Amino acid sequence: MAKNFVSWIAERAFRFSFDHRALITGMNLPRKVRKVQEKAREFADRELRPRALKYDGKKPTEFDWEIVRVGAREGFLGLVVPPKYGGLYSSGLMRHGMLSVSVMVEELCRACSGIGLIFGAHGLGLAPIVLSLDISFWKKYLPPMTETWDSDQPQLAAFAITEPGAGSDAEDDIGAAKAKMVTFAKKTDGGWILNGRKCFISNGGQASLTTVFSATERENAAFSWTCFVVRKGQKGFSVGRLEDKMGQRASSAAELIFEDVFVSDDDVIGPVKGGWQLNRLTLDSSRSCVGAIALGIAQGAYDHAFKYCLENARGGKTLIEHGWVKQELAEMAAKLEAARSLVYKASSAFPPEGKLSAMAKSFSSDVGMDVCSRCVQLLGPEGIERERMVEKHFRDIKLCQIYEGTNQINRLRIIEDLETEYRGSLQPYGTYDSYRLPPKL
Repeated sequence: MAKNFVSWIAERAFRFSFDHRALITGMNLPRKVRKVQEKAREFADRELRPRALKYDGKKPTEFDWEIVRVGAREGFLGLVVPPKYGGLYSSGLMRHGMLSVSVMVEELCRACSGIGLIFGAHGLGLAPIVLSLDISFWKKYLPPMTETWDSDQPQLAAFAITEPGAGSDAEDDIGAAKAKMVTFAKKTDGGWILNGRKCFISNGGQASLTTVFSATERENAAFSWTCFVVRKGQKGFSVGRLEDKMGQRASSAAELIFEDVFVSDDDVIGPVKGGWQLNRLTLDSSRSCVGAIALGIAQGAYDHAFKYCLENARGGKTLIEHGWVKQELAEMAAKLEAARSLVYKASSAFPPEGKLSAMAKSFSSDVGMDVCSRCVQLLGPEGIERERMVEKHFRDIKLCQIYEGTNQINRLRIIEDLETEYRGSLQPYGTYDSYRLPPKL
């Protein structure tokens, strides 16, 4: 009995040590995360890869709820949700949560990044609620949503900050201070009256719950940002234009219109005027996942290109026997592996590290753009044929350099943190107080 107990303790210690080392080095993944990876890979092979071109050809008004239903039953909507409140595979964002989301979207996006974005954007919509660390919000919003995921009508979430006149600039200190934001919430008895519009909102046309960031003061709008929960069907809330996008077409991008929408005080996430800090904390958590989306797209293009080089000949020998092709494939493989290490490291950090997350997003999307372009070039004229898939990956990758802050904005975030470090005044991450407000102008 004692021997068995000692063996059990030794095994548990080894597994803990291995999982901990895996998070630090990025050489392997914790067991729970590997389970997510295997599940997502099998799902992508079975459900997405055979239909990827079909999804890509859909009109903006066509949304495939069937694939959402299947993915919801697999648990892909609950990776950021603590198990006590209906999540699966992890303990929410605080325990391998973002790493689980990253490996999931990487695998899904190797097959179809539009479908991968649906699940990723849903997690982004729930992130402000989870990151508020307010259990009363968890109890209020999460169970009613998670209970639908085994039904024929699974609910989705969305995240809304972008406006017609304020996109990536609203995610940078100086840009936010100068941005002209039109969405405004005015205090009234028992709540707020919300007016304005948001645009390019992933899942915006389908979400049952949207976390909306709005100014509560006309001057220095970003300084007064507050996060509100708006539900589908609320009076005055409607969906406007659906964008006809170049890539990631299976996921819709919608315009959201708010016309005297009443939002109760109970539907304010975090403190009033605490939206800027909550937004930064959310993006610092999620940008590494955008890096994973880019990584998955690029890996998918590389897989197709490598197979093509194995099976097709030029000049009497297969493409892969040509020296210059070997050089191209080897260099792309090294870049993908470097991007993967950075994405996994950034996704493993909790509290999140803004600098790392911005690095993972900008570096991986730039690598992805380079890899997808090279893959199209390797296939020559056949690279622009849709049935080869690399054409789809090439269109899909561009968006990763733009959303959740353009890469230029992300590099400003990197320098912001580096400057703070070099000045010796870096504050701990993960609290409202650690995110400074935009300057008042």
